[in-house]
Amino acid sequence: MEKKIIVSDAEANQELIKNKMNGMVFPRQNSESLANAILYMQKNPVEANKMAVKARKLIYEQYGLNQMVHKVEETY
Repeated sequence: MEKKIIVSDAEANQELIKNKMNGMVFPRQNSESLANAILYMQKNPVEANKMAVKARKLIYEQYGLNQMVHKVEETY
């Protein structure tokens, strides 16, 4: 099941989540921007679902079991 993602613009978050591509990014300590991102997801369910699918695909491709096993094998 895909999850809609809203994250702050902390550096680590932006490595994975690209605004309106696979989730929503809002400026840190800006509750109004967070609220706007939540409302955007609610008012645009088709677009929000597309972002969620893209986010899940990215996470699976980069952090799925096969990828993690491969990274461990490369390390050791």
